[in-house]
Amino acid sequence: MKLLGPLLCCIWLTACTTHGVQNPNYTQVRSSLVVNDINNYGCAQPLISDIEYIIDTGVRVTETELHDHYSTTGCSVSGTLLDNGLVKDFTFDFGGLIYINDGTTIACGPSCCADPSFEYCTYEE
Repeated sequence: MKLLGPLLCCIWLTACTTHGVQNPNYTQVRSSLVVNDINNYGCAQPLISDIEYIIDTGVRVTETELHDHYSTTGCSVSGTLLDNGLVKDFTFDFGGLIYINDGTTIACGPSCCADPSFEYCTYEE
């Protein structure tokens, strides 16, 4: 019985420390909003709030999901954001895709695309 307390404490500490942060806290999105328009579509500047909306409502996707359900547009802006206090570079493709320089891709999926007036959505089932 004397070992039960320390044993439970060790199990609890191990469980809490091995999983890390499940949902990063992306904050302080910054961008000059200079549009890179490789196809000469005449893409208009997005708003920072558009990028933040995708961060808040979007989903992390794999390369396979990206290929199967999303489209790129050739229009993008670059910037930085904070990921739990660490500065990271990102590129926002107007297809609703945010590529973070750590390999994470956040896409405007079903929840994000639920707003019919949100123009940065290329998700298809």
